[in-house]
Amino acid sequence: VENTHGRTRDGERWGPRTLDVDVLLYDDRTLETARLVIPHPRMHERAFVLLPLAEIAAARVIPGRGSVADCLAAVDQCGIERLATTSA
Repeated sequence: VENTHGRTRDGERWGPRTLDVDVLLYDDRTLETARLVIPHPRMHERAFVLLPLAEIAAARVIPGRGSVADCLAAVDQCGIERLATTSA
């Protein structure tokens, strides 16, 4: 998907990018290959991932980490703000 939409990698691991697609969860499965780890290895540490996920699936279990709600309670949420939505 990233390649189809023109994402390029300049060699800088944490550098800016036009598109970044992360697979967070896939059912209750766990997977670890050279190119993909499911669940995402740091999703349980990131409020910007957990806050919106908690809105739709707070009880969802992140394999090996606990529920989304419990993970969210353990991370710093300062600076995370909901973006305003517009109606069409």
